[in-house]
Amino acid sequence: MRLFKYLFASDTNCQMERSSKVIVRETWAKAAAAHVDLARLFYGRLFTIAPETRVLFKNDMDVQGRKLVATLAFVIDNLSNEETLAPAAEDLALRHLEYNVKAEHYGAVAEALLWTLDELLGSGFDEDAKAAWTETLNALAGIMIAAAHPETTQAD
Repeated sequence: MRLFKYLFASDTNCQMERSSKVIVRETWAKAAAAHVDLARLFYGRLFTIAPETRVLFKNDMDVQGRKLVATLAFVIDNLSNEETLAPAAEDLALRHLEYNVKAEHYGAVAEALLWTLDELLGSGFDEDAKAAWTETLNALAGIMIAAAHPETTQAD
């Protein structure tokens, strides 16, 4: 069973409603316009709440920030395209094993990104936006953890 099934469901009873996808896309468009600040805020927050993750980043942080923004843009662009997004997320998760990313780091990443969006967008990141992003990030983390850390996930 695909963990992303509710992201990609086309019926009106799907867990992630089309309106949530629209909210994620709209808020992303605003946040991505400030991509340099987005990356700076995100990594600053991540290293504050999960300082052990700092050693995972050996590259130039400007380059890393551009990779972050490009990856998020890809995810948002493909929210409705399971055939593209799911294998890419699985591949990304497996590549992250080379950097010693642990299953528990995904929660810190989500927390840091939600905080960053709130900082960047202010009142534009309301409760509906937070809920839509939380849903999206949980689904993304779920499939990545299942791919890279299957020992931490339960069978459906």
